[in-house]
Amino acid sequence: MFSALLELIVLTTSAQNFFSLQGKVVDAKTKEALLGAAVFLAKTSTGNTTDEQGKFKLVNVPKGKYDLTVSMLGYKTISFPLLITATPISNYTFELEEDAARLNEVEVKAKKYKTTVSYYNEFRKHFLGSTKNADHCKILNPEDIVVYKDDYKLIALAKKPIEVTNNALGYKIFYSLIEFEFNWATNNLLLAGVTRFEELTPNSESQRKEWEKKRRRAYYGSIVHFLKSLRNRELNQNLFFIDTFDVKTNATMASSTNNLRNVKANGTKKMKEDILMRDSSIVFSGGVLVMYEGEKSDEPRSRRDVTSMAQRHGDQISTVYLTGTPVTIYSNGYFDNYHEIFFQGYFGWSSAMAEQLPLDYKPNRNSQK
Repeated sequence: MFSALLELIVLTTSAQNFFSLQGKVVDAKTKEALLGAAVFLAKTSTGNTTDEQGKFKLVNVPKGKYDLTVSMLGYKTISFPLLITATPISNYTFELEEDAARLNEVEVKAKKYKTTVSYYNEFRKHFLGSTKNADHCKILNPEDIVVYKDDYKLIALAKKPIEVTNNALGYKIFYSLIEFEFNWATNNLLLAGVTRFEELTPNSESQRKEWEKKRRRAYYGSIVHFLKSLRNRELNQNLFFIDTFDVKTNATMASSTNNLRNVKANGTKKMKEDILMRDSSIVFSGGVLVMYEGEKSDEPRSRRDVTSMAQRHGDQISTVYLTGTPVTIYSNGYFDNYHEIFFQGYFGWSSAMAEQLPLDYKPNRNSQK
């Protein structure tokens, strides 16, 4: 919870709609200032730590919606949605509560279950992914992760944020794991947590250019790229083709795939954004097949999560399932009601940690192709 002990002020810093955030973090019980608490906008590279007085400041924050997050070892993580607009925000406060129970739970599980090499490797595969980029990722604190089997499920807990270096994209990632559960019976993965990015320093100009090249590759055709294009009604301009289908009929999905290829082959300009969207919210109920023309699919080591269409043709094809509950998309790609939208195919396996970019990443528009 957050209360009157953190004064959060959002101030305009430039005419280009950039903002700064500043405030103070304290202990919920003692009311004393907390030194070294991490304050950041989840899924971005914008963050800082509190000083001796518990104060922090975040600068150059663009407009959009974010999850403002405060975390510190031994305390419960606080995260709440924050919409940054031209209107100043003030009088928000945070207080962090101790979280001894969480640490005790991890310690108990660690003593009860032994994390075997095979269990850890299975966790690593699902957490980092199975793409080429995953080969260049390393978990720096495996000793803080407990992985065990419960019936037909693989479960993981972490004492501290999981630290990952991604030398393919040039980021260090801090991931506060909330839930990890892989079901061997259904092949479904439940992964929830809070992500913070830090940029790595390249060793050379050639490495910097290689990182940017791979970042562009990861961004174009990604979920964020698709959602921004959908929100702005720019699917065709940004090389996306879509078709809708009845989720209860597999034959209809196959028909949608053929329709997409015909649309692509004939250069048809008509898109279905308005069928899916109302203002800035997705309101559609059913399935959406998405094909990205900008590049071929860079398939993972394991092809279980890739549709048969992509396997046969090398197309970058994804499936999006929507419940009909409105899902609001914001200008930076953030979206609400994530329980109401599900991604499979390319979008599914490219959501692994090895392919993740911060929400504030912006590629050079002239370098898409």
